[in-house]
Amino acid sequence: SWAPMNNGLPSSTVTYLGINPDHYLFCGTIDAAMFRWPFNPQISEESKTDLMALALTPNPCQRILNITYGIKRSGMVRIDVFDAGGRLIATVVNKNQAAGSHRCHWTGVDRNGNLVPTGVYFIRSMTDSDVNTGKFVLIR
Repeated sequence: SWAPMNNGLPSSTVTYLGINPDHYLFCGTIDAAMFRWPFNPQISEESKTDLMALALTPNPCQRILNITYGIKRSGMVRIDVFDAGGRLIATVVNKNQAAGSHRCHWTGVDRNGNLVPTGVYFIRSMTDSDVNTGKFVLIR
């Protein structure tokens, strides 16, 4: 249960959430009340995903988007670009890769080699067992 940490006014409007390494979830309200709740995330090495963080730089980009990603186990990797309507624009990577960090880039063109317009786009990286997504803006 939530434990009060100060004398702020109770409120249901939460303006701050945070987690610290001692396994507490902190909640701050609009009326300056602060609460904490103990929790144990129960994450083991076996339950973590095969995919590591996905970094998209620069964001926004003008011509070339650098995609940095990592995989924990060797296997098939696919990285696709989608427009804001969910339509597949391009496949950037579609091959077996060794475990570790990798980098590729997208040059702002669709599957037919045409320049795509300014807009919001999404990256989806996939392995056989995991999916990771990111959002970026292309400016022409």
